[in-house]
This record gives sequence, C-alpha cells and structure tokens, in this order.
Amino acid sequence: MARKRRTERFFETGSLTAAFVAAVAYYGHDVWESPEGPAIVRDVQCLVGRRFRIIYRLIATWGKEAW
Repeated sequence: MARKRRTERFFETGSLTAAFVAAVAYYGHDVWESPEGPAIVRDVQCLVGRRFRIIYRLIATWGKEAW
C-alpha cells in the first residue's frame, strides 16, 4: 500500500489580514482554514515586498500529528 507523503505546505500572500489570521491561529494552537482545507499553522514569515508566507500542515494528510 502506498503511503501518502506528509509534507509541510506553504501559501504566499500579499494580504496582511490573511497573515494576521494565520498568526492568531498559530499562537492560539487553533485550526486555520487554508486554501486546501483545515490546517495547522507551523510558521508565518514576512518576505520582501510586503509578502507573507504561511507554512502549514493539512489535517486531512497529517491527522492528529499535525499539532
């Protein structure tokens, strides 16, 4: 049986609001609604040019290990 690859994914955005909501979910250990489904935020990075990178784990792929 083939195993699913569990990799951390990222989402880059220019929206300060989206980055803030993800950061609140990160610090509150709460579920964040990513473009691919419910996820756990692992990090929020500020990039050059007012861009933000949200690193997350999908709950559907990771299960309870996402936390």
